[in-house]
Amino acid sequence: MKMKLQIKSRFTGSILFEFEKEENTIKETVLKALEDGADLRDANLSDANLSGADLSDANLRGADLRDANLSDADLSGAYLSGANLSGADLRDAYLSGANLSGANLRDAYLRGADLSGADFDYIKADFYLILLDSQNEIEGLKQALISGKINGSTYEGECACLVGTLANIKHCDYRKLELIKPNASRPAERWFLGIQKGDTPENSTIAKITLEWIEYFQLKTGQLR
Repeated sequence: MKMKLQIKSRFTGSILFEFEKEENTIKETVLKALEDGADLRDANLSDANLSGADLSDANLRGADLRDANLSDADLSGAYLSGANLSGADLRDAYLSGANLSGANLRDAYLRGADLSGADFDYIKADFYLILLDSQNEIEGLKQALISGKINGSTYEGECACLVGTLANIKHCDYRKLELIKPNASRPAERWFLGIQKGDTPENSTIAKITLEWIEYFQLKTGQLR
């Protein structure tokens, strides 16, 4: 018996691609869509099992990949800008050269993932702008990160997001920072959504990358010798 599966837009519900075959799976449908050159931008692929799939160079900009199984998948060179990867299993996935600017990586499981060469430049540039305006708080932010005291999902509390942590260091309300205004849509804040209380550079890929950015900034500005 043949089975028809559809891939729809996460925003409009319109059908982006459909594929019918016996014993069909969403992974086969996605691979067929890519083979046929279908436009999968903004595709709704939440909870999809794409384990081990070859998604290299795929354009999945803005796609909803919440809780998707992408373990061992080849995402090298994939365009994932703005994609929702919260809760996705990216264990041992190959993300070398992937564009992840603006992607939501909150709760994503990245253990063993190859992120070498992944494009985080847009996020990193925005983060550096914040550091430029918070140079007296950089060391405190670094120590909070190392100690696992960042919680990217809240502006307030002992463990808070990027802006909230900077405010804690300055001992002020996060809404009263002089040069930085809370903006949950800006790339650096979205990046910090991927860091939760207890995440450190030792157990979190995102925290590790963030620490590297901080130390590079400190080195270039003479704060790290």
